[in-house]
Amino acid sequence: MLAAEPGADGVDIVTDDGRTRVDAVVLAADAWTERLVAPLGVGLPLYVQLAQVTYFAVADPTPFRPGAFPVWIWMDNPSYYGFPEYGLADTIKASEDCGGPPVDPDQRGFEPEEPVERRLTSFVRELFGDLVGPARQTSTCLYTLTADRDFVLDRVADHPNVVVALGAAHGFKFASWFGRTASALALDPSLAVDDGFALDRSGLGAPVDPAAWLV
Repeated sequence: MLAAEPGADGVDIVTDDGRTRVDAVVLAADAWTERLVAPLGVGLPLYVQLAQVTYFAVADPTPFRPGAFPVWIWMDNPSYYGFPEYGLADTIKASEDCGGPPVDPDQRGFEPEEPVERRLTSFVRELFGDLVGPARQTSTCLYTLTADRDFVLDRVADHPNVVVALGAAHGFKFASWFGRTASALALDPSLAVDDGFALDRSGLGAPVDPAAWLV
């Protein structure tokens, strides 16, 4: 997607393949949201980091299976979180929250950052001891953060048929509610926007405090 261009009777979605006219659109472009909304007169400062998750081998997966082992979060600075065995057999998944370097989404690499993996491995060893073995696989992704790390779910001023939806790097666990709310805002002009998720809230332009992201 290259642009969303509102007009009198809809919105043109511009891609490499041409234009498609729709009645309304939800812009859920994550790290590319800032550049899509800028031509619409919206200033939305975003902070994009390279994030990574690591799967650690476990010799005995029984105590780490769902129902026996929880999703967990270690609230500190640095902050870590993890999951029971799921997806990749005989492993548990863990990650450092907001621990990666800033990146341009169009220039990012896909190789894991060794300092981040070393910190995570050291923490997992301290937490679980010999129950957890070596790292088996590490994958990277993007973390797209706002200054206050709250969602953006709002209509663009002067273009109510354009909705901006950004999960601020923790939207996945709210995915069903997030999708329903974003589509409802696009389809129902009478639906009020939550002030805490508005495009004009003061928190979006606040000075960035990375420690405040660890919540």
